[in-house]
Amino acid sequence: MSDDESTTMATEPPKRASGRIRKQPEMYTASPYASGGKRKRSNENDTHGQNESQDDNESEESDDEVDEEPDEEELREQRRTARKPKSSAPKKPAQKKPKVNGASLPIRGASGSKKKSAKKTKALNLADAESAGGLFAEVFASGEALQDLAGQWLRRFNDHESKALAEVVNFVLRCVGSEGEVTDHDIEDPDAATNKLDDLREDYQASNPTEYPLIAKGKVATTYRAAITGFFHSLIKAMAVDGVLYNNPVLMENVQIWISTMSSAPNRAFRHTATVVALCIVTALCEVARECTEDIATGQRQAETEKKKFRVNQARVKQIEQGVREKKEAFETVEPQLKDWFDIVFIHRYRDVDPLIRRDCMVALGDWIATMPDTFFDGQHLRYLGWVLSDTSSATRLEVLKQLHRLYKIQDMLGGLKTFTEKFRPRMVEIATTDAETNVRVAGIELLDLLRENGLLEADDVDAVGRLIFDADPKVRKAVAGFFAENVNDYYNSKVGDLGGQESLEETLPEVGEDDIEAPRLEWIKLKSLAELLQTYDTDDTLPSQIERNRADGSLSLQLGIGDSRFTLAADVLFEKIDEIQDWQMLAGYLLFDHSSGVAGRAADDPASQLKNETVLAEKEEAILIEVLHTSAKRTLTDNAEKISAPKSKLTKKQKDQIEEEQEETARNLANLSPKLLKKFGDTPSTAAAVLRVEAVLSLPALANLRRDSTTYGALLDDVRKQFMSHGSDEVLAPASDAILRAKSYGELDDLTEGKVAAL
Repeated sequence: MSDDESTTMATEPPKRASGRIRKQPEMYTASPYASGGKRKRSNENDTHGQNESQDDNESEESDDEVDEEPDEEELREQRRTARKPKSSAPKKPAQKKPKVNGASLPIRGASGSKKKSAKKTKALNLADAESAGGLFAEVFASGEALQDLAGQWLRRFNDHESKALAEVVNFVLRCVGSEGEVTDHDIEDPDAATNKLDDLREDYQASNPTEYPLIAKGKVATTYRAAITGFFHSLIKAMAVDGVLYNNPVLMENVQIWISTMSSAPNRAFRHTATVVALCIVTALCEVARECTEDIATGQRQAETEKKKFRVNQARVKQIEQGVREKKEAFETVEPQLKDWFDIVFIHRYRDVDPLIRRDCMVALGDWIATMPDTFFDGQHLRYLGWVLSDTSSATRLEVLKQLHRLYKIQDMLGGLKTFTEKFRPRMVEIATTDAETNVRVAGIELLDLLRENGLLEADDVDAVGRLIFDADPKVRKAVAGFFAENVNDYYNSKVGDLGGQESLEETLPEVGEDDIEAPRLEWIKLKSLAELLQTYDTDDTLPSQIERNRADGSLSLQLGIGDSRFTLAADVLFEKIDEIQDWQMLAGYLLFDHSSGVAGRAADDPASQLKNETVLAEKEEAILIEVLHTSAKRTLTDNAEKISAPKSKLTKKQKDQIEEEQEETARNLANLSPKLLKKFGDTPSTAAAVLRVEAVLSLPALANLRRDSTTYGALLDDVRKQFMSHGSDEVLAPASDAILRAKSYGELDDLTEGKVAAL
């Protein structure tokens, strides 16, 4: 083994220094001066046992991107080659080859020599599969099932082991894109595997290829990967059924020699393809080992059952116990192979310079843990997932999050994940709140939602994620909506419990009619909880909702007009998650209720009185719920309008007419409630402006064809005019002016509006 290779193949990596890319969470801003771009932190060196270091300025690599620059392993090899003297050196004597009979595989001797430099590779056209011959043609061109091909190969292996194994190695070489091949004589000399592969690699690179099949454009890469992994999976399973996997350990030893040597090659095409093969082999071995353990457990239960019978069939018991012993021997053969492959391939490739290889390793590790938890579900193996959470590649970080999400969904694994969670939870929260890539943040939020569901998050972590409901990125807000809604539910349940429980309150509270929107009800506690949490998580709670802080320089800017605020945007993503938000009339009734009346004269411990006292809103909470009301009414009207106008709507004419009637009734009720809201909340600029924005819902394009009652709208215009005259701040004047201008656009209300404007 070379010095360089021994350096990159250290078995125990030191502690990794963070190479993560992150950014500060950016809250919603309506200011035209707010920064709209993403700022990425420079990639740090990945020193967590990764000796194949990357350039500090290496950009984030996407799922299908491949760096066109030479790998660090290639550069080291080139530098080492350049240092060698050009004068011819005396040749070393040829190594003595082990004696073989040609029909069986040799036992491995000493290690081979150093590898040579390599450049890049080129994808092989699938149309050449048939002309390539061998296993490659059988897999890609014959159309036969992979299981049948594996069985045919086993028969050839029984006839001539070396030739059959040469077919497997040549199949991998063809999948790399190489035209070279090994012979049965090469297979018979495993000590020369490194030299032979170096020669093949140099010949291949002489053609100056640019890419290789696994990263080819279009569907070629998918086809290659499916064929490679499918064949080796079928081959390992066929070996297990045939028994050669257990009876001929030299076979897997020689497979490991050739595949592992290619997996550590300086050339990316060789390294990546061989790594995919090795990972697939381990996955198949895991399935074989799991089947062995299941058969052992089943056999032991059957033997115990037979022994408990009144008349014990000793022959049957002996037969079952013999089967159990055979399965135990099989498992004892496979388990060391799992550990060997892990130590020889995974330990070095999970920190490879190529992010695609690192990602493949994470996918495989997740499969192994889920398939064989007895072997891989422990801190020694889970830590690799934790370390790679700080990978410089967003695609690799994303894959780790997916695998962790998969593991946390398995209830039986939650206990074993507690230590891992304690160690890496801060990094998970950091990803969800500050990662530079939106899709990675979304996956992080989904993972933390699963942790919250299982009680694995601290209160500070819950708050940190909950604040993302105000994030500037709509995908992040949408992702965190379910998380935030569950926080509201927990807060609600706590309040209801303090009041004696839901059953007690339901029995005490009077029945509420559909039209009695101001009657106290349990839903008010949910809305109160929502308002309190939104206020708690709002970092700019001292500012009006329409004034936003510029994240770049901290300056403030006023959002004029009827646009969305941070509260309406938050309510919009919560609309589908919290049922109480969808009932805008009930929400309006809660806001209009006078909490100062009806309390006197009742016992202090009366549940109804306690509910009223518990649901009293502070001024800031009132302003927040008015913004929520704005979103609720807007979504109700626009969603119904979309049902009517949808091009592929399956609604009948009668159903559409019914929805239109509901639209008119909703608009009429909103027009009637708006003056009441202005009367109660019009004295304070913040709440007055919020109510005026609620009134703006009536001007939505979806309602342009609705009939408008001149009396109702005339009264509403009078209230708007009063707000225009009584407030001098732009916060109120802007929405009031917009309301008057919109009224002028209604043809049937034009004369009425002109009179109101003239009165100003």
